[in-house]
Amino acid sequence: MKEEFDSLQLAQQEMSSLDDKSKVDIKGKLYVTVATRVEIFRKHFGERGAISTDVLHQDDHRVVVRAEISIHKPDSAKWVLATGHAEEYRGDGYINKTSAMENCETSAVGRALSAAGLSGGEYASSFEVDNAINNKSKAAAKKATPEAEKAAPEAKKNEGDTLSEEDQVRLEKAIAEFVPIIADKSKAAKTEEEFDNYLDSKKEARDLIKELDPNVYESIKEKLGIMRKKIMKGK
Repeated sequence: MKEEFDSLQLAQQEMSSLDDKSKVDIKGKLYVTVATRVEIFRKHFGERGAISTDVLHQDDHRVVVRAEISIHKPDSAKWVLATGHAEEYRGDGYINKTSAMENCETSAVGRALSAAGLSGGEYASSFEVDNAINNKSKAAAKKATPEAEKAAPEAKKNEGDTLSEEDQVRLEKAIAEFVPIIADKSKAAKTEEEFDNYLDSKKEARDLIKELDPNVYESIKEKLGIMRKKIMKGK
């Protein structure tokens, strides 16, 4: 068991030593994404470490997911390091309109990792934080198009700030460019190389989103990261 505790301690030390460039700035608080925390967990535990999820409930209205972080050794039973639960309502916020299940699973994994000591400064997934920010207030700017709403939360630069009507329209158009691939309805990328070429072709749109709304940019960035992993696995 000492080996497991040593690995956990090393993973926690790597988490605490991450520089600010490796974190997401959400409302002035720095946060380490679930994807980064999973990579650190895999790095230190390798094949011994397991992250499993179980859908406890799903219907047309609600999704509940349980995540478990465990350590496996050939000569002993598994050691459950931590668990985490998440609940999401379909249609509650812009992310959940298209990706409630994915959002809920990410949130549950994030909470389980936090319970294991790999919190990255926030006891939530980045989607949870982003949803909490964007669902508690309504933007005063022009309402986003249905296509843009599917890709990311409502656009706001910073708390208390709203975009000009012209910038709002530019932002909506830029977000809409990522809708097909995020919704997994695009045939633009079947390989990792095609995916990278696709992103390169959208550089202008990505830069505009990052400039006008960093929170939306980070949400899209994380979803694209999930898409990349699916492509690499041949899904």
